Amino acid sequence: MIPHGAMCNISCAPGFIAYGRPAKCSHSQLDLGTEQCYEQPRSSDVYTRWGIANECSDNDRVLYSGVAVSTRTGHREGGANRMCLPPKPAAGSAGNRGNDHGTVLQSIEWATASYKRTVFSNLASMDRYTVLCTVCSREAVSYVDLWGESECPEKSLLEFSGHIMGDMDGQPNDFACVDSKRVVAKGKSRYNYGGRLHLAETTEGAAPMYSKNFEVACSRCGVIAEPGASYTH
Repeated sequence: MIPHGAMCNISCAPGFIAYGRPAKCSHSQLDLGTEQCYEQPRSSDVYTRWGIANECSDNDRVLYSGVAVSTRTGHREGGANRMCLPPKPAAGSAGNRGNDHGTVLQSIEWATASYKRTVFSNLASMDRYTVLCTVCSREAVSYVDLWGESECPEKSLLEFSGHIMGDMDGQPNDFACVDSKRVVAKGKSRYNYGGRLHLAETTEGAAPMYSKNFEVACSRCGVIAEPGASYTH
């Protein structure tokens, strides 16, 4: 005998999950409820590819491309993070034209003139050009930046490799793994006192295996998502 008010949960095929109000079974009535089987959602991850325009790795989707912005150089009270802004602001972004003394956002420029006679000489011609960016997404993959490595561990996907970059010494910093396929925005090279992107380098005491003034590599790795949440231990 079915107990009064018992739940009659439906059984779904593998890859599907039940959503809705379960049915109620009793000897006097049957409430069918609203429960149905839906395809189980696949996890996805979003990342920003700095220095690249309108391009993501194979099988990744371009959400949008834009320009990198941050707090103006010399303003230590601003945010340390950088953002990828679309080239055209939405209507809701409009405001008054007065200065309300809020945090200033300006485009980020490559700060690479000093690399002219180094192994990074190809960066010198990019000096003072605006840094471009692309926001990418992919289902069933979680992304992690691997600092100090140009390859990825076994059973993970190499999305791109490059070098760690950040603002000038003394500025609030949010380090980024910047793609080695760096490109520049169209137009003239100019200095607009915005944020800068320099190659990050080690100093004495950083780690025994790194020499002084060592530019550190990095890679963006994709890990196939498994059921359940992931975290850093």
